[in-house]
Amino acid sequence: MMKSLLALLVLLVFNASTVVKADCGKCGDSDEVVKATTVDAHQSEDEGCPIAAAMGKLPKITFAVGEGTLCCEKRAAALAEKSGERIHYCVGELQFDAKADAQVALVEATENFVSTFAEPHTCKTSGKITVADSELHCIFCARSLARKMNEAMDEVQMTYLVGQDKFICPQTAATLAKEAGLDKQFVVGEEKTHCEQTARLNLAHAKYEAAVTVLTEATGK
Repeated sequence: MMKSLLALLVLLVFNASTVVKADCGKCGDSDEVVKATTVDAHQSEDEGCPIAAAMGKLPKITFAVGEGTLCCEKRAAALAEKSGERIHYCVGELQFDAKADAQVALVEATENFVSTFAEPHTCKTSGKITVADSELHCIFCARSLARKMNEAMDEVQMTYLVGQDKFICPQTAATLAKEAGLDKQFVVGEEKTHCEQTARLNLAHAKYEAAVTVLTEATGK
């Protein structure tokens, strides 16, 4: 009996040491696009803040190494080096060998997620009406809330910076940047970047946060 218990204990310890679970928001990443996702992972740790919790639901890149999945690229790299396994980059159910492909998928997944976030839904079975998983009393209330959320998202815009000059039109900014021999920066709120993919991700995140703020104020959740 003691031998059986000992064998079981050894097996459990072995499994615990070899299976790596996702550990989101525990370390930073060097890549700019990935950084834009890990900021929200840190924010989601504040369970008392509904906006922070909602931001944690946005799509992210995770890193699969063998049977393990992590949210930290540095830890994934260390595990890959130790195990001899390759890193696979995952966005939802999609898996990629190349990090760049995963980054493109992340931007598209985030934009799709945000674009449908403020749509009213009616459950065919229960008849419950929801907006962003929040139940409303009637379809008119749901439509009103959805309109306010979409209006808040529409107010979030990307601008462009060339030197010290700010532009709304991307084509004008690109033309002047080329003529002046300067880089064009993408600006969303206080976030500035030279990377268009990161800018698109920042814009989607900012729009989502604006919608969630309206939702939280309306529902108290």
